[in-house]
Amino acid sequence: MGEVYLSMKELIKRILFFTMRFMGKGFTRFCSKIPILKRIANTILLADEIEKQYLNDDISKLGTILDYSKYPSVTLNSQGNISNVDIILSTNDEFTGLKVALIAHFDEQSIIDPYVLYYAKHLKILGYSIILCSENSVNPNGISDGIFNAIVQRKNTGYDFASWKAAFTAFPSLYKASEILLTNDSIFGPIGDLMPLFDSMIPLKCDFWGIVESKSIRAHLQSYFLVLYPKSLENPAFKEFLESIGTSKIYKDSVFLETIFTKWLTEHDLRAAVRFPANNSYYDYVNPSVYGAENLLKTGYFPFIKRRLLYKSKYMSPPIKDLTTILSSKGYPIELIVNYAQRLKLQLRFKLPNGNKKAANG
Repeated sequence: MGEVYLSMKELIKRILFFTMRFMGKGFTRFCSKIPILKRIANTILLADEIEKQYLNDDISKLGTILDYSKYPSVTLNSQGNISNVDIILSTNDEFTGLKVALIAHFDEQSIIDPYVLYYAKHLKILGYSIILCSENSVNPNGISDGIFNAIVQRKNTGYDFASWKAAFTAFPSLYKASEILLTNDSIFGPIGDLMPLFDSMIPLKCDFWGIVESKSIRAHLQSYFLVLYPKSLENPAFKEFLESIGTSKIYKDSVFLETIFTKWLTEHDLRAAVRFPANNSYYDYVNPSVYGAENLLKTGYFPFIKRRLLYKSKYMSPPIKDLTTILSSKGYPIELIVNYAQRLKLQLRFKLPNGNKKAANG
């Protein structure tokens, strides 16, 4: 499988980075006086100012074309084939010329959660045909008519790219769509309006784009929201990328696919763009969608929250201050988050309006 392991030097840098963050500013200031630690320490000490780049007066001009020519080339590594792709719902099988959103889905109880339906409905309003690409068995009965144009189920293991590949396998006409949105259920949204995001990307003459760029492992567009136009869909390099995807159970294999996707397409004469570029050293170490989440939400151009931010888990991530106020002001139904927590017995990381951190009856 592809190389995603960090070099020993990079591993040590990351350990030092997170140690300083954990120990606090006093320890970090001390480290900033040690020449070998100075760069990492100063990066952390400047974190608040760096994150506020998303709130500057020039926010409408943040979107940019990406130049990845300076980065090393990448190679594909075949993971094997995806078998047993089943179409369990289909209102049509011809997507030529249409805008189509592919939502990668996994639920340990095989349920299409209401927050996923909420997201799908809003994409539908924007003119997308919706294909749910599920890793497990789901029951389409009881779902409001007209939300999904198709539901594709694959019986093998794998992650998001395997789910999206299953849709292209089931419906080859997707290669001739006018626009494909690759997205997943790892986010709650839209929180507010989606249109400012889409409108802000129109002036950028690109072949594909994402919301957020990350420099973790290697520079790339984060894959929970990627828009591809015909030049990308029709490029043989895109199909070659999909054909390399298999059903690996290893998470690092999924990370490998995400981190090489942008570079692979740009190597084949496709222009990438991003709404929020990772243009500073702070994001060499952390996930912008996690550590910059609060400020991203405030821009009005980032209508999502990563699911992992809202529940206690093994992942280290900062809480979002005044989350309920932000959600209420943008009209997002907080009960979607609370009810999901209740169903899966998750503990919320934020206080509900009544001051309780537990979901009702949870």
